[in-house]
Amino acid sequence: MNKEELLEKWEEVCFHLSDDIRINMNENVYEQKVLLVFEKLGWSSFKREIQFQPSLPVDSQKSITPDIVIYSPGEKAAIVVEIKRPNQKVTGVNFIDQLKSYMRQAKTDFGLFIGNEIHIFYDGNLNPFPDPIHLCAISLQSHSKGGTDFIDLFYRDHFTKENYLGFIKETVARLEKEQKIQKLREELTSGVLIQKVREFLIAHFSRQSFDQDIIEGLMDTMNIEITYKRDPTLDEDHEKTIQVCKNRVSEEHFVYIGEVENGLVKLILPNGDIGDIEKSFFEEPQEGTVEYYSNSQIVNELQIKRWIDFEPQAEDDDQELEHVSHNVLNNSKKVYPNGCTVDGIHYNFAREAIAALRRKGKIKEKDVPIKGSNAHVWLSKNQIKFNYEYVRDN
Repeated sequence: MNKEELLEKWEEVCFHLSDDIRINMNENVYEQKVLLVFEKLGWSSFKREIQFQPSLPVDSQKSITPDIVIYSPGEKAAIVVEIKRPNQKVTGVNFIDQLKSYMRQAKTDFGLFIGNEIHIFYDGNLNPFPDPIHLCAISLQSHSKGGTDFIDLFYRDHFTKENYLGFIKETVARLEKEQKIQKLREELTSGVLIQKVREFLIAHFSRQSFDQDIIEGLMDTMNIEITYKRDPTLDEDHEKTIQVCKNRVSEEHFVYIGEVENGLVKLILPNGDIGDIEKSFFEEPQEGTVEYYSNSQIVNELQIKRWIDFEPQAEDDDQELEHVSHNVLNNSKKVYPNGCTVDGIHYNFAREAIAALRRKGKIKEKDVPIKGSNAHVWLSKNQIKFNYEYVRDN
């Protein structure tokens, strides 16, 4: 497949697992959509390459029942798939632990968790870690980075060790490097290293005929700090407060935008995408300045710049979307919610609905309202022109 064909396949996956999802869709219906996606990727239920909720014996008295198991042409279990209907509330990360357990017991190299996004896990021979590793999370949006990689990896005719070997090695190398960087970062900024620097300075100046008690006395009046350089492009925003939360599964850090609904939070991913993800995947958001998170490299420059770009847009939307009507009797104001339903599909924000219309080809890039404009008003006014049905949340 060339890039255009991979992208078209990914857009089709997004359509079935995201764009075409109705509010409160039955879980069984969603499971059938996931099965359809694997058929679209070339796997066959007829040939029993796709097995839905198979009972797999673990020992003489115990069996497991994953949602889906994909078998390679050699009849070896290759992929375990666990499914959670989008917007279904969950608590904790037990379902991820369950997926990892199924991978180990079924002896599969790959595991997929499919919900509001796709999580890919690996536990083959190239895994140097004690547990299955989290390779990546891909938002179910047509522009998501990693979407075409997903198709290339899991398209049946491409699913060979030779094809995914490079991707696995690259990801494992990145994870090992990140671990080393984190360990070094902690050591460089630790009190232990600062004490060693102090001892080095005292010894250095003692060799230059300075009395040690004079050096130590002077050092007691000084602070030794090791900090990161400031990104000059963020100077105007370095004092702004930003919230960051850590993914319990991948241990990556995400920029926190806010809670939406159905147990989801809106976040900026390490690849710069903005997505709604299960709140239970994350530790509580921690607040700090842009300067701190930029200098410490806890989140990357792309995430921070995306947050800076998103922030004024969110403020504009709040001003436009929260139509206020004053009650003369109690002087209170009524605030309307941000969500809406377009062509029977619910969106948490009007701009998400506009992005979906763009993906489906109902509007072109030139038709998309400019940043800062009233997205709900635009949707309401253009229903007839672009042939869609819009209903705002009450």
